[in-house]
Amino acid sequence: MKTAKRRLPQRLVLRYLRLFTRLSPLASFALGFSTAITLLLLFHASATSLRRFRVAHTLNSAPLLFIALGSAPQNSHLRAAARRTWLRWLPQDGSIQYRFFSDAPPSFKAPIVQSATTWHSLLNEARIQRDMLLQPLPTGYGDNEHNVYGSRALYQMQWALHHFPNVSYFLRVDDDSFLCLHKLVYELISAPRRQFFWGKFWCREGRNRADENFMLLSSDVIQLLSNEAVGKLLPFDEHVTLGWNFGYWSWVLNMTIFDDQTRIDAQQQYLTSYMHDETTNGSEMVQDFCAEYMYAHHVGERAMQRAFENARTHVMYTLPRRTGPDETCESNERSFIPRRHSLLLPDLKISRSSGA
Repeated sequence: MKTAKRRLPQRLVLRYLRLFTRLSPLASFALGFSTAITLLLLFHASATSLRRFRVAHTLNSAPLLFIALGSAPQNSHLRAAARRTWLRWLPQDGSIQYRFFSDAPPSFKAPIVQSATTWHSLLNEARIQRDMLLQPLPTGYGDNEHNVYGSRALYQMQWALHHFPNVSYFLRVDDDSFLCLHKLVYELISAPRRQFFWGKFWCREGRNRADENFMLLSSDVIQLLSNEAVGKLLPFDEHVTLGWNFGYWSWVLNMTIFDDQTRIDAQQQYLTSYMHDETTNGSEMVQDFCAEYMYAHHVGERAMQRAFENARTHVMYTLPRRTGPDETCESNERSFIPRRHSLLLPDLKISRSSGA
């Protein structure tokens, strides 16, 4: 019986070949063509299955992304809106982690800028939701003469690396955002894992830098930037945002930069109106937001809910061509002049023609 089982495939092949040679040329062509189509379909199905396996394996082998959401203490309504809308797209395998980062109640060293009721509500929310970090840093969002925006960003990066050391990417956004998280996860599978930055650059004279409201960095970059020894070698101003500090670093670090001008709907160039207007319905337009875009900033509570309820999600998305700021900003001369915001960061000007 064992011998018969071994010879059975060979016998079938021989019978097939004899049949094929007896057929007319036209019939032979038809049979050969149908066989080729069948093999092609089987190959496509196998390739699709292999891709799905690789995606699943990648997501389950290590944390893919950590999202740090900056949030003022009084913005409980925006945090609640994010939790019941786009954060519900979080995969169930724990491959995507997030935390809201807000201010801790003021100590004797910091001025009191929030009411006692706000602090009580904030502490209660943090205890119940278990997705909030109250940063041990001076309080205030524009209320103080000096705000430690840069220090907050470094704290968030260091916290992410400490608690999720194998994470591949770090994303910094604000609480008034709408993120097509399922689409982002899909595209990150094929993104560079090292020396990579994804954001949207300002192309204005003197402000040629990344917008601070969507900043995605590979883990090796945040390991470098959050290292205290390296921090002493790079210019850094704790009182300006991560966007301004990174505005200098992006010019001197060897990175692949994806300047996503056409899909990040941020304030330097809004791409939609319906995502930023709480009074309009826009359900017909908003349902295709995630098909056309990736992220929107300055989105209110109602707009978040409307976008989530009407969103059309897909299993696969078309991957964009990654363009850098050299290509997206058309000017031959790019400059970064932070002196109107920072006393510590140097001014830079680079010309494409001379490369200096």
